[in-house]
Amino acid sequence: MKKVFLSAALALAVAGSWAFYPKQGPSGTYMQLVFINTVGRGEINLIPDNGLATEIKVKETNLSQARVKAMIKLTELRHEGWRVTQMTSTSYNANSVIETYLLERM
Repeated sequence: MKKVFLSAALALAVAGSWAFYPKQGPSGTYMQLVFINTVGRGEINLIPDNGLATEIKVKETNLSQARVKAMIKLTELRHEGWRVTQMTSTSYNANSVIETYLLERM
């Protein structure tokens, strides 16, 4: 009788502690926005976490006007529920720049 009671108490303790075991929360969805502007060529690439890239051509060759287009697209994504978690910028000269934004869906 003692063994049955001890086994039942042990099983109840294991089941009770399993209920409070930390569970992994929902993983966030990530996407990259890559803004590339070189002399005479500008583009915005959206790369979701499945890897299928979408390319948006930018007609402006002026760096500041092309950057405004990228910021407009970034603002549209923020209104859709994305937030910027990391940003990297690389400049090669006065007219060539690559900016990469890592976005996370909230």
